[in-house]
Amino acid sequence: FGGWDDRGDYHAGHWKKWVGVPREEIRVGNVVPTFRHGENPAPWEIDEWGPALLTEMQQFQAKAGPPIIVAVGAHAARWFLGDRWKNMDLHHGIPYWWTSGQSAVIPVYHPAYALRQPEMQSALAWDLRQVRRLLDGEITPWTATPTTHELVTLDRFCKRLPPTYHLSLDTEGTVAQPECVSLAVGDMAVVVYTALPENLVRVQGILDGASSVAMHAAVHDLHVTHAMGLRVERLDDTMLMARLVQEFEGEQGLKPLAYRQLSLEMTGYMDLVGPFDREIVLRRLRELKAGTERDIAMLDKKDPRLKPWKKILASAKKILDKDTADTPRKRWERSKVLGAIARPNAATWLTVPRPEGEAYAATDPWATGALAVRFKTELKAKGLDRVYRINRGILPMLARMEEHGVAVDVDRLAALADEFETEYDHLCIRIKRLVGRHVNPNTPEE
Repeated sequence: FGGWDDRGDYHAGHWKKWVGVPREEIRVGNVVPTFRHGENPAPWEIDEWGPALLTEMQQFQAKAGPPIIVAVGAHAARWFLGDRWKNMDLHHGIPYWWTSGQSAVIPVYHPAYALRQPEMQSALAWDLRQVRRLLDGEITPWTATPTTHELVTLDRFCKRLPPTYHLSLDTEGTVAQPECVSLAVGDMAVVVYTALPENLVRVQGILDGASSVAMHAAVHDLHVTHAMGLRVERLDDTMLMARLVQEFEGEQGLKPLAYRQLSLEMTGYMDLVGPFDREIVLRRLRELKAGTERDIAMLDKKDPRLKPWKKILASAKKILDKDTADTPRKRWERSKVLGAIARPNAATWLTVPRPEGEAYAATDPWATGALAVRFKTELKAKGLDRVYRINRGILPMLARMEEHGVAVDVDRLAALADEFETEYDHLCIRIKRLVGRHVNPNTPEE
């Protein structure tokens, strides 16, 4: 279902090559039958046609049995997934149960999107291979996996460490204000606050004894651990692993990877701190509103400060009284009137109540460790171990370069620029002789 049709060899060719299903065995439909080419269906159109589509699916299921539904494109995927829908990058190529487990629906990228974005063609090809795997029973619909790690104290964590262990690590906070470091070994995790320096000494001992230390986006965590005074050796990076083993360009964040690779639904950082930040901003706006009202009441009607203060009051009321999709902080930042007024500091991990914050912080290294185990197996199976080791080896150097800068020979760089420009001009001349016309190599289309 979606914008998929059989009016071009491109569509049919993909079905034949990757799915292996003949056209006559495919029921083609649209979420919105009145679909207009070149236009996206409006939300009201999807809502209007939804009941008819549901009736059609029920009738088809009663006649032909539970179908495998391929939701082509974001509009079809959003309709079938309903409340589970987040975005296409997260869901594509993953089958889900639909209608109480009677049918399976698998979202795939729209071929037209892949035509406009050539870099997405590998993702479309992977999606269609996933459809074939679903048909063959090699994969089953997505089911959430519960977390199994145990949050323990630092004393217990140290006592239960095996003689040889692979550690995973994550940090909360920034280089300027590091807040905690969380560690995991297998299904055991600990959260250590940076406000307790004596505990960071024990953390360094744990790091020194590890056979490897897995991080996600290691360069970022290296900066934060350095700010804590910690030294990390023998590191691994699950983001780098993902870039090597995945068959397509896709989202490389920890949460999306855990969702797609481990069937794990993790809380996002803004989902954690967002409600607290919202309350911080609204509280400050209420204070600003009350203070401005008191000041206005004390002014003479001819006072020149009256007009700008009334604008401030109106802008504050607008944010307080009208709820929108944007956060109050973003609306404050974009306000022409309030933009010059200092905003309160943003909520951070430390703002969150301790049990909730520690549960969040402990899940990240546990998921990182699980991804590291899976990705290392895939790296070995695909013969990419050496490639990974080479790339991994430069990560500490990249972190040092970002922290301290890079010494540059300005004269040598200028000479190289002249050399490359001359070589570029010669290549353009050769290309023109070969194709018979001028070609601009800097233009993607050419």
